[in-house]
Amino acid sequence: MTDPRDPGWRPAIGAALVPVKGARLVRDGGSALLVMRALWIAFTTAIVLIGVVVILVSTELPGGGIDGRFTTAVVVALGVLAQAVAGAVLPAIAGMKAGDVRRTAQRAFFIRVLLAEPAALFGFLGFALSGNPAVYLAGAVV
Repeated sequence: MTDPRDPGWRPAIGAALVPVKGARLVRDGGSALLVMRALWIAFTTAIVLIGVVVILVSTELPGGGIDGRFTTAVVVALGVLAQAVAGAVLPAIAGMKAGDVRRTAQRAFFIRVLLAEPAALFGFLGFALSGNPAVYLAGAVV
C-alpha cells in the first residue's frame, strides 16, 4: 500500500459499495489512499442508511419518555466533545517527513472515524428513546 499516485474517487466508490471489490483491493495491496476513501464512503453510507431507517420508523414509533430537545443537546455535546478530544490527541503534521505524514494521516483518519461514529449511534439511541428523528439527524451531522 505504498503507491504514491492518487487513484481518484471512482475506484473507491466501487470498492465501498461492492464488498467483493473492497476485499480484493485490500488483499491485493491497493493504494492506502483508495482504501481509506472506500472506508470513509462505507461509514458515511451506513450513517445515511440508518437515517433512512429512522425516517421510515419514525412514523410508526410512539414518542418515548425522554424529551427530544434534551436528548439532542446531549448527543451534540458528546459528538462535539469527541471531536475536540480527537483534535487534542492527534499530532500536528506540519514539519514531518513524507513517510511520517502518511502514517500520521492514516492514524488520524481512523481516530476521527472512531470518534465520529458514536455521535450517530448515540443519535439513533436517542431517537429510539425519544421518538424524535431530529435527535438522529443531530448525531449524524456531528
